[in-house]
Amino acid sequence: MAKSSKNRASKQNYVSQDQLGIEGFESPFSRKLNPKNRWVVLSRNIPWDILVSTYNSALGNSKTGAASINARV
Repeated sequence: MAKSSKNRASKQNYVSQDQLGIEGFESPFSRKLNPKNRWVVLSRNIPWDILVSTYNSALGNSKTGAASINARV
């Protein structure tokens, strides 16, 4: 039987948008995104900290299965 390969979502932990950044460090993604893009505007309007805490409380129980993926995925 052939072993299937699956593309799985990132298991990275959520990092709050309020976390201080490292001075002089820029992500290649943050530099190239147009701040007027509708998806960028939408992501700034979503209360991610509240959404992630709700998501993790509902799906973050590692006793019943695999750990939850990053809520921003």
